Amino acid sequence: MRSNILRLVASVFCVVLFAGCVRAGPTTTESQVIDPRKQANTRVTNYEECVAAGFAVTKSFPPRCVAPNGIQFIKPRVQPPGAVACDNRCGDGVCQQIVCQAVGCPCAETPVNCAADCAASAF
Repeated sequence: MRSNILRLVASVFCVVLFAGCVRAGPTTTESQVIDPRKQANTRVTNYEECVAAGFAVTKSFPPRCVAPNGIQFIKPRVQPPGAVACDNRCGDGVCQQIVCQAVGCPCAETPVNCAADCAASAF
């Protein structure tokens, strides 16, 4: 009897604790709070302008800048000069039609951009 009461009390405690955590939800960090002294009518049209205006930047990937009106600007990915996103394998005898999108994967080949590997009869 006594162990059943202890189990009941422990169960109620866990439910109350869980409900309190769910009700509290995520907390707002200091970097997410927009300073009310900033001009709410500042017009921004891209990520760089949003950051320069001093609005909140999320710690996500890719980073997002949130304007006071709720519009989010995503930091654009910039490729370094001379960097190649894919590996050009045209001429290796294999038509690379379906490829991954990561850096270093083969470039997608078609009869138009690599006739040597992708002859029209191969389709």
